[in-house]
This record gives sequence, C-alpha cells and structure tokens, in this order.
Amino acid sequence: MSSRSKEIIIITVLLLLLGGCTSFRSRPTKICPGKNNVAEAIAAVQERSEKITAIKANGICNIKFFDNAGKEIRESFPVRIWAKPPRQICLHADVLFNPGAIMAGANENDFWLCSSLMKYYAWGQFNGDGSITFVENVPPMLLSFSPQLLFEAIGLVKIENPSRWTLQNAGASDILEKSSAGGKIVKRIQINTCDYTAKAVEY
Repeated sequence: MSSRSKEIIIITVLLLLLGGCTSFRSRPTKICPGKNNVAEAIAAVQERSEKITAIKANGICNIKFFDNAGKEIRESFPVRIWAKPPRQICLHADVLFNPGAIMAGANENDFWLCSSLMKYYAWGQFNGDGSITFVENVPPMLLSFSPQLLFEAIGLVKIENPSRWTLQNAGASDILEKSSAGGKIVKRIQINTCDYTAKAVEY
C-alpha cells in the first residue's frame, strides 16, 4: 500500500473518530415522548448544549472504513477528551498501540492537529464565522476538517438555518436531518428523547 493510500485511510479514520465516539456510560433504555416539531427540537438541542460545562472523559471509538481494495475494516480504540466549552478542547487517540497517535485541540484563537502515524503537525486560526484557516501546509483532504467536529463529539451541537432541517421520531430517539439546497442529506443528529443529548452526529 502506498504512503498516500495509508494517509487517506488514516484521515478517514480521524474524521470518523471525531464524529463517532461512544462513551463508556450505559445507554438509557427508557423511551420518552419526542418533540412535536423541528423548532422545539432545535431549541432543546441548543439549550442542552449551553448547559455543558468542563468535561474530562475516556471513551471507545468504533470505526468502519474501506481500504483502496474495497475491503471493510473495523477498529476499536480508546480516546481521552478534555473540554472547557465553548472553545477549549483536547483529544488524544491511541491507535494501534500508539499513545497519542492522533492529537487535536483548540483554544479561543487556534486549532491544531498532529499525528505520529502521519508524521506531521498542522495548526490554524479561527475566523469570525467559527471556521479555521490552516497556517501550515495541509494535505487537501484535511482542508474541510473543522474543530466543530470535536465539539459535536461531546454534545456541543450548533444548528444554523433551521429551515433546512427536518424531524422524525424513532422510538427512544429524535432524529434531526439537514438537507443541502439540492435536497441531499448532509448531516444527521440522533438525540435521546429523555434528556435531549445528542447520541450521534453523522456527516
């Protein structure tokens, strides 16, 4: 496998990691009524996000991706997260017995990403809209990477343009879906209907 192929796989792992972490805490089995409409659901998600305080947690990330030959690969590995909302966060992922194989973080002004697996370090600065501009040269597949992925992994979910969202209920979960102007689903948030925390965010 070429070094570029390995790099693409590692980036895919990273993006799935940040969007698909699950904690060690057991999942509630109680089923509660969901929200009646999109406006209620978005208001509840935003209110819940605003209540999140400092967090220090361990978790397991379960990832699934495909290599260049189309073979499905599944991995599970531990991560550690420290966060002090709204802008300070740090994540360490131990991949293939390598502590700190992937490290990412942000503070009020900067965002950084380093990986001993990829053998590079990159950092950027926040723009006024919350996006970032990388200062160092970064592989093209990382240019769409956003610090918001880290924050959404701990439940700090932002919802812009409510008109693009729809709501459906699936038992113990409410599911918010965002569509592009062309009607394609680009984001899905699965929410626990009892405490209205985001259980999963898919991109």
